[in-house]
Amino acid sequence: PASADTLGATVIAPVVEESAKAAAVLLIFLFRRREFSGVVDGVVVAGFTATGFAFTENILYLGNAFGEDQLSGSSGFASVTAGTFFVRIVMSPFAHPLFTVLTGLGFGFAAVSARSHRARRIALPLLGLLLAMGLHALWNGSSSFGPYGFYAVYGIVMVPAFGLVTWLAIWSRQRELRALAAELPVYAAAGWLTPAEPSALSSMRARGMARDLARHWQPDR
Repeated sequence: PASADTLGATVIAPVVEESAKAAAVLLIFLFRRREFSGVVDGVVVAGFTATGFAFTENILYLGNAFGEDQLSGSSGFASVTAGTFFVRIVMSPFAHPLFTVLTGLGFGFAAVSARSHRARRIALPLLGLLLAMGLHALWNGSSSFGPYGFYAVYGIVMVPAFGLVTWLAIWSRQRELRALAAELPVYAAAGWLTPAEPSALSSMRARGMARDLARHWQPDR
């Protein structure tokens, strides 16, 4: 039974769960292609998909833990519910998004690849999916690596991976903004945009200010 549980956690669960989440990303990639144009879109779509999955899974795990505590009479910090909450909500709330973002990165890089590179556009999402499955399997199997296996994987793999993905998303966003700042003045010179719009569209702060202004603006009656 113990070996079966380990097999299910380290092989079956990562393959099934990451495939299901990747299917959602694939649907958006195929049917909302105009909105899926780069790495940042892949991170956002995959992150939201995995967050919804994790939310549902956490409810199931916490519900099962609470049921066990009700049967055993456990309560407080020593309860299964408290332990489950600490591991899943406090220590690893971004685990599922991190796994699936690797798939999203694959789709994101495929989105910016030339259409003539068909093999690359197929291989990159598959590579991202395999990396997501591998990281998911490593995370699920960390408790079988000894008493400190969980903490070792958490500190050596998960935290650096999360930091790297976060940096990549920020770098990609800044790269897109720099591209807008370089290209849009041509459209302003042609009269398609006002002189102020290129600077506004290439700044996240300016975009935020514009959204706030639009929300609070009241037309004259």
